[in-house]
Amino acid sequence: MSIVFGKFPIPFHQVFWKGQYCYAMVNLRPIRPNHILVCTLRPVSRFSDLNANELKEMMKASAIISKQLTRGVSSIAIQDGPEAGQSVDHVHVHIIPREAGSVLKVDSDRGDRTDVEMASEAAYLRQYLNLDAYM
Repeated sequence: MSIVFGKFPIPFHQVFWKGQYCYAMVNLRPIRPNHILVCTLRPVSRFSDLNANELKEMMKASAIISKQLTRGVSSIAIQDGPEAGQSVDHVHVHIIPREAGSVLKVDSDRGDRTDVEMASEAAYLRQYLNLDAYM
């Protein structure tokens, strides 16, 4: 079975783990050393289209790799679609090791919201998403 990442064939020597539903590989354009990707074996474009087995194995592998590779200090991201910055049409988790001085400070220029604003948003999402119906 060949491994593909979007439309790109992946040489086996770039893959360091292969499970039943997912695999982990080194990154062509790493942000930092040991920036790796965990991908589904089945080409899937969107995170919401993963089946339960893919989702479970992808998240478990990502957690284990992050803990062992980064000692738990990492940025973990999924860019879900091109509008979110996904450059390859294939669901994948980025695991980016971090250390002091390498943190992305995306919250530093925004002020805190009020408790009322946050409670209002949580109430809206609770009703809109109705997650209990799916869990």
